[in-house]
Amino acid sequence: VNRWDLFGKTPRTKYPLAVSNSENIMGMGIGLFYNGIRFMVVVGVLTTLSSYIVADSGGLHEIMQSPEFTRLDMLLQALMTTKMKNNIIPAVVLSPMTSCSTTTPEGIQEKLQSVAASRLMAAEVKRSAWDAQKRKKELEARPRRRRTVRFYFIRHAQSLANQNAYLVGGRDVMTPLTENGETQAKLLGQRLQREGIAFDRIFASHAVRARRTAELASAELGFTGNIEEEPRVVEFCQGDLEKKPRADVYAEGGPVKRGIRRDGNLFYRPPGWSAEGVRGESAWDTEVRYSQFIDELLDAAGEEDPGHQELVVAIFTHGMSLKSFVRGAISAAPSFSVTAQIDNTSITEMRYAPQKMDELGGWSLVRFNDTSHLRADRVQRAFKANFPGSPRDRALAFGVLYVGLLASSLYFVAAQKRFAKRFDEESTSMSDFCVLLKGLPTDLTDEVALKKWAEAQLAQSRINFEVQGVSIGYDFGGDEALKWEVYDMLDRFCSATEIELMLKGKTADAQEMAFAKESLGNLKDDVAKDRSKAQEWFDGEKKLKGTGQAFLVMTKSTGKDAIMKAYEAKESLFTYQQKQIQVAEVNSEPPDICWENLGIADEAIASNEWKAVGQVLQMFIFINVLTMGFNLYVVMPYLAAGSNASGPLMTVNGIIMGIINGQLGGKVWNSAWGVGYHRKDRADVWLFNVNFAITLCNTFISLFMTIYAVIATDPEVAAEGVGMFFKELSTTTVGLESTVGHTLFMMLIPGQLFVNPLMGYLQGNIVPFLQANLVAKIVYVWKCLPEKLLFLLKALLPWSPDNVDKYERRNAENGMVAGQIGLPWDYSNLILNPLSVFFTFFFVSTNSSTESAYLVAWAVFFFMYSRFMHLRVQSVAFHSTHKLDRSVWMVWGCVPLALIGTCAMTWVFRAGLVLRGAPLWQKVLLMLVTYALSCLVWVLSLRALYPLLKEDSPDVIEGDFKDCKREWIFSWFNCNPVFTLKCLYYLPKFLQDAELGKVKEKLLKKKDIWGHPIACGDDEDVVRYFKPGKEFLHFSPEKQKSIREGDFQDWLEFETYLAHINRFAEQVRQNKVNSGDFYEKLEDFLPNFDDAF
Repeated sequence: VNRWDLFGKTPRTKYPLAVSNSENIMGMGIGLFYNGIRFMVVVGVLTTLSSYIVADSGGLHEIMQSPEFTRLDMLLQALMTTKMKNNIIPAVVLSPMTSCSTTTPEGIQEKLQSVAASRLMAAEVKRSAWDAQKRKKELEARPRRRRTVRFYFIRHAQSLANQNAYLVGGRDVMTPLTENGETQAKLLGQRLQREGIAFDRIFASHAVRARRTAELASAELGFTGNIEEEPRVVEFCQGDLEKKPRADVYAEGGPVKRGIRRDGNLFYRPPGWSAEGVRGESAWDTEVRYSQFIDELLDAAGEEDPGHQELVVAIFTHGMSLKSFVRGAISAAPSFSVTAQIDNTSITEMRYAPQKMDELGGWSLVRFNDTSHLRADRVQRAFKANFPGSPRDRALAFGVLYVGLLASSLYFVAAQKRFAKRFDEESTSMSDFCVLLKGLPTDLTDEVALKKWAEAQLAQSRINFEVQGVSIGYDFGGDEALKWEVYDMLDRFCSATEIELMLKGKTADAQEMAFAKESLGNLKDDVAKDRSKAQEWFDGEKKLKGTGQAFLVMTKSTGKDAIMKAYEAKESLFTYQQKQIQVAEVNSEPPDICWENLGIADEAIASNEWKAVGQVLQMFIFINVLTMGFNLYVVMPYLAAGSNASGPLMTVNGIIMGIINGQLGGKVWNSAWGVGYHRKDRADVWLFNVNFAITLCNTFISLFMTIYAVIATDPEVAAEGVGMFFKELSTTTVGLESTVGHTLFMMLIPGQLFVNPLMGYLQGNIVPFLQANLVAKIVYVWKCLPEKLLFLLKALLPWSPDNVDKYERRNAENGMVAGQIGLPWDYSNLILNPLSVFFTFFFVSTNSSTESAYLVAWAVFFFMYSRFMHLRVQSVAFHSTHKLDRSVWMVWGCVPLALIGTCAMTWVFRAGLVLRGAPLWQKVLLMLVTYALSCLVWVLSLRALYPLLKEDSPDVIEGDFKDCKREWIFSWFNCNPVFTLKCLYYLPKFLQDAELGKVKEKLLKKKDIWGHPIACGDDEDVVRYFKPGKEFLHFSPEKQKSIREGDFQDWLEFETYLAHINRFAEQVRQNKVNSGDFYEKLEDFLPNFDDAF
């Protein structure tokens, strides 16, 4: 329990608080929250397992793990066009985080050229990764392959397209052979016959030129079998470049040359569609389909035949498609498809031997382009290939993850409800003694009369339990000036009481005692004025009215249970002047009641909620308009300037995003105060829902802007839009999604997950506290600046008065008190951070498993961080119901959990299992339907759990009100602000005027004379007002003595160090420390933490 003491320049002094249930004195809500963090550890572990499995599927890990590949940036593509060059160069010059060592035009040009040159290296890395994947698959396939296969790959004879070489050829399956081509095919067959080659099977593409070549050659060879048609060995398609003049297409500065320089020889894909409706293919595309056919043939070759050791196969194919396959089989360089030559009817002989893993085996090139009788043309292309198997694996992994998280989440929610039920049954608190009466006359403000009426009503219903008292809800919140006047009076009363206790204890030096006496004198003058004003509120024309609500407090907890049971059976349990009085169960504790708002109707609260949402939206829009400029003019151009610069930039972007979310959270808090909620738990639910919705929108705006900044720098990708992320997985998207995934990873780690909480501790606690300390001393203690400057500086001081003469004790205390425990904001982080990690699963990224592992680390960190903030930094706040927890886990199932289910379905259609070739709107619709079904499953599952977990079960142990009050300190009487003022200022006058009081005033306590309990602490005859942080004012004289004699230091609280530094600085300022004994004195002032360990 903390109090703030400026007289000794000591910011915080710690006092003991003895309670029986010391594990948790702030209600079940705190325990439920920490259970939620523990559950996040389980979520992180399950997510890590699933994401690690898919990170290595389909050879993706080998392709994405190279650090050179992650540096493949959009700048290298943008440099190919003058338009993008004009956009990027200013960004490189002006960006404060540029990697250029100079900003001169020559320096920029040199930097850009060096970065552009690395494009070829990146393409080489991609090629090496793909070959490594193929090698891995081939090794894994060897155990199931038993037969050696010898392949004769033969290019078709001369066609009409080969004769018209000035035009770009391509797939065109109807192109016939020329007369010379017919001759070439026959010569080929004759040669094969002379060499004694006998084919077991012959394959040919469905192109006329390949089929005709196979027919003529096999006739010469004497092959009597069937020629099998195989479309996967057909020539690659050159899109809309086919039939165009070759000189124009391959001209310097033309589309092909630009594409090859941009993407490399291996990965360039011709644009558009051919006349046959086939999209342009890269060499990589061709190699994939070609390799699939060869792999199927090898798998189907069968066991070794002792009489016929090898299977001999002829494949009549095409030039570019054959070179693409051979390049991959022998792991040649990307330039192979350009520098290698495949002539018409040339023979390329390759042998595949499935030796064991430790023996030499696999592919061997026997001869290449054997054309002793023929010649051919060169063709150059690049390719990009699909990753077989990876999307299917991801769909399965995330589907299993969804089922696992759904089951564990339902189990956890059931455990949470059982925890709440057990907490309520086994612990006795003030809510166990109270019911709420509604519909009472507003002029009924006599607690004694109301208590007697309640006792009579209970007696009529044969409920034989004693009534402790009633706490009337007074209507004082509608008048803003009256509301603050009430709380100002209580502040002055608490401050005067605290100073009196300090003077009695004589724990300060002479100067501090003089300050205290002066402050006490001023406060007593104010208290005298408060007394006369408050007496008018209870006896006079300005008498306060009630809200029609009163809390009926029983002496035994079983009395409440009896009332609720009787009321459910008989609704007319209480009647006042022939009007039925409603009875409502109370589950909140007295500090959770917003006493000033009890007079606000539910309709007004609903209207105020929308007004508050509107205020938050205004700030949300304003902030995002500002951050939009940051994303457009810093993030987006800088991403275009190189992904090696995106790391620190994305970290900063993540920190900025967290700070903005914190500012929005503060605005949500301020707006909630004007809504008028009656209970804190309902306000917490609204705070969580609004804060989570706003921060969710803000976070995802930043995420989507980052994605847009990545894809917008590639003209080809930008033209295709977000639809590319819904297509079947290919390396067109793999490279881009890798960049997106890495960028999101840099935003989340460490900025979003780790830096933001630490920044919250720094900016929300340490900085304001140090600022208030320093400014208060400059203005009111040292007075070391001109008066005008002091007035300007005073504006930085919270709760500062209109002058620079005196900073009253209670003003200073209110200005430096730490913020309350804010579970709605903590819960928002608990849901938002896993959601951000889940969002990255929609993209191909090797960072997925790393992010999931960091999610586990974050959950552990967040547990320790929250314990530190709640118990050592923030002010006490009570969370006595599980209403907030229930709302949080409803959101959990309908947002993050449903997102995982949607992610699994997304990978189902990206794997081509459903909606293959379907339009974009159908895929989006399927995602929305999946999301809605996931939400429905979650809501129905929770509904099935609730009947088993009713929250109105009776207490297991009968509690006594007096025992409970000794343990919890607060009660329904000392938490009621107006009732406390009534006991403080009106009751003494009432007792003085009462005839009974004149006779027995010295023999009976005030409550016995009045006939009703008063707002008090340990001493039932001394008025006290309960305020978090002021619990020590309620203690008995014996406990007060322990407080005065105690010296409590906490080595984990920065205030401990600051207090000793301040004290030592004050000694130095007063010349009480000489230079000779400086270090000795300093050691005396350092805190002693021997007992802390």
